[in-house]
Amino acid sequence: MSRKATSGDNAVAEGFFGMLKRDLFPTARACENYTIAELIRKIDQYIDWYNNRRVKAGLGYKTIKQNREEYSRQTQAA
Repeated sequence: MSRKATSGDNAVAEGFFGMLKRDLFPTARACENYTIAELIRKIDQYIDWYNNRRVKAGLGYKTIKQNREEYSRQTQAA
C-alpha cells in the first residue's frame, strides 16, 4: 500500500494516469462537457489503444499485448 501523498510509491500507475490525462484532456477544462458515460467510453478506448495498439520502444517496438503474448509463449515452452 502506498503512503499518502507519495506518488513515487506507484510510479508506473502515476505515469500511466499522467499520460491519459495529458492525451485525453490537454486542458483542465477539457472534460467539462462530457457526461460520465462519455468519459467512461473515452477512457475505455484509451486503455484499449494503450494496451493493444501503442508501440513502445522499450519493448522492441511491440505493443504491450504482443509483448505479453511473446512472454507467455516463451514461459510455456520452457
